[in-house]
Amino acid sequence: MPRHEIPLFIADRKWWLLPLLVWTLIVGLSLINHRNDIDENVIETASSGAATCSSMVVLTRTWNARHGGVYAVTEKLKPNPALDHPRRDITTTDGQQLTMINPGLYDSITVRTGRVAKCLSPFTLPVSADSPRQQGG
Repeated sequence: MPRHEIPLFIADRKWWLLPLLVWTLIVGLSLINHRNDIDENVIETASSGAATCSSMVVLTRTWNARHGGVYAVTEKLKPNPALDHPRRDITTTDGQQLTMINPGLYDSITVRTGRVAKCLSPFTLPVSADSPRQQGG
């Protein structure tokens, strides 16, 4: 049986370090490159989500304004004292009380309930519904 000799390059362990260093360098550069790509994608995704949410707010406000406001049940919402409109408060044929919600109040309700805030961030901040501006002052 012939005896195989191990080449000196493989037998000498100090040369093993060279391919390991090259491999480590390749993996490290790949990691850095992928990390930068991920960071760019996170920023792009967040910006796109914020733009979409902002467009949604503008679209719903425009829709509300084009329709002259919308009506809501007064059991769930008190009338807006700052809204001077002859049909601000109406009663349906079956006796249900409704109050008009203008675009500004609609935005305030949307923000207060957290729908816009949740669209922009999973962390919502409380909004005071009792501020003078929201009460028309």
